[in-house]
Amino acid sequence: MATIPEYKAWWSARDRCHNPRNRWYRCYGGRGIKMCERWRKNWKDFLTDVGYRPTSKYTLERQNNDGHYEPGNVVWATWHEQKLNSTSGPKRLDLTGLHFGLLTALYAEPKQPKRMTHWVCRCDCGTTCSASLGGLRNGRTTNCGCQRRNQFILPRVSVQL
Repeated sequence: MATIPEYKAWWSARDRCHNPRNRWYRCYGGRGIKMCERWRKNWKDFLTDVGYRPTSKYTLERQNNDGHYEPGNVVWATWHEQKLNSTSGPKRLDLTGLHFGLLTALYAEPKQPKRMTHWVCRCDCGTTCSASLGGLRNGRTTNCGCQRRNQFILPRVSVQL
């Protein structure tokens, strides 16, 4: 019975939370993440509460990423679902107020599944547009499209009244 995938998932989670020699301890036990005593002492209680995983594509996930391995917070989820709820995955950077060419990042659009992070930006020409985080960071997106429309940019002139 000790070789079934549910047992391995339980053992790995318990080890990450309670064994300082585990290579992932710093991300779990080191952050204060624990396994509830009932599950920690008896893997069959864990199996009763969580159930068998639906297919081999599912692994354990804590729905509240800062919560413990405990009833109500643990489900079976696919890797894609887990990536959306990860602290070790792509971080949500705060670009508010940063300049990318002619664009100034105003705020992040709400994250949507299967879509990369987008930012609402204001261009120096006055237009508001949406730009992907990747496009802003790697320099592909530097304006709202006004440079393509105008084919050139007039130098900025400060006017004193």
